[in-house]
This record gives sequence, C-alpha cells and structure tokens, in this order.
Amino acid sequence: MLQKKGAGIHSRRETARDRIYWDDTTSALDSRIRTGVIINLKHKDSTLFLKDCFALFKRRINNTLQKKAVVKVNTVFGGEFVMAKGDRVQMEHKYFTTSNSAIYPDTDLEQWFNAKVIAPIVGELSEFQERDSRWALNRVVNLGVNINKFNPQVGSSYIKLPQQIKAKHACINVNNNDQACFN
Repeated sequence: MLQKKGAGIHSRRETARDRIYWDDTTSALDSRIRTGVIINLKHKDSTLFLKDCFALFKRRINNTLQKKAVVKVNTVFGGEFVMAKGDRVQMEHKYFTTSNSAIYPDTDLEQWFNAKVIAPIVGELSEFQERDSRWALNRVVNLGVNINKFNPQVGSSYIKLPQQIKAKHACINVNNNDQACFN
C-alpha cells in the first residue's frame, strides 16, 4: 500500500526476502551437488531466522529433487558471539553443524527441517550459552546448506574371513551366492 505520491513514503509488508537471501557457493567436493549460504539481513533471533530460512531451503531442495531422486543434506549455523572479560569484550564466530540426513521425494520438508535443522541448532545454541561458557549470541550471521549426493550401501558377495578371526571359531561367515548381502 503506497501513501501520498511523491512523499517518498512506501509502506509495504516486509517479506522474508527483506530479511534473508540465498548465495550459491562453490564446492571442491565431488559428492556435493549444491552448497549455498542463507545470509541474515535483519534477524536478531536465531529461531525466527531459521524459520524464515525454510522457504528458501524448500525451494532449493525441490529443485534438486527434480534432478536427483534422493539427496543427503546438512546445515551449518554461523553466529557471532560475545563474552565480557573484565573491561573488554571478546568477539568470535562460532559454527554449529547438523548431521547429514536423507531427503526423499515424499519427505515432508517442513517436518524434516524442524527436526533436523531447527531443533538441533536451537538446542545446541541454548546448551552452548548456558553451560558456563559466558558466550552470548550477538548476531545471527548465516545458515550454510550442503546438498550432497546420496549413495546408499550396495550389497556384495561372500568375503573370506582373515585367518586369525577364522581360527577363533567365534564368527559365522555365511557364504552366499548373490550380490544382496544388505537387502
């Protein structure tokens, strides 16, 4: 909604695009499909920042799933922390990484993001600031998103035991004739 023309006042509802943006980065890893960083522009609260990140995350994952059937994703939260030491203030960037988890075409992305990104990061941030570290989150910097190839384990055939293990007679080594050991 615009107010008086020529007054230089533009009143519109702020969107996530005004608070965050995606920046693609390059990766030297062969297993990496895409790496991006969601950069914070205005957020002071880490939870609100992460919730805003979901829309950009969802769009990038859905685009990737159109080309790849399954992907593994992990994220890295970056924040600027401060600690008062006497009359001076120490400032450092700290990073909190989530584990790699698979995303399938039928995965509920919102539920996945809440369970695999928001909950672990908010939990780690809270624990880090509470456990006598005296560090306090000063500024939310970004959320790195690593989209990786998914290479499930494949089955194989019979593998002979080393003689020292075989001699103990403590291990059963089934001799199969197919390539489906893990199925």
